[in-house]
Amino acid sequence: MPPSSLQSGDDAHPEGNLQAEEPSFEEAYTRLGKTVRALESGELTLEAATSLYEEGMLLVQLCNRRLSEAELRMTRLRDAHATEAVDEPLFPDEE
Repeated sequence: MPPSSLQSGDDAHPEGNLQAEEPSFEEAYTRLGKTVRALESGELTLEAATSLYEEGMLLVQLCNRRLSEAELRMTRLRDAHATEAVDEPLFPDEE
């Protein structure tokens, strides 16, 4: 994907378009992989590499945020469905 797919026309806030059409974690992770491979190829101009690096950093932030949100949801679900601890041994015959 071209770097402009994540950026708005406003250079001061390149994440603006990312928020408007935020990709799923899987889409962002795939795009991040492509970005890394393009940067590692060494075939980009300095301007293109800089733009891709910026896009990659936005994708890293997005992926980290999505992972944190998923972890929080799972923790809340676990806590909401957790049974209360019982002081009795699980296998009383083995004591």
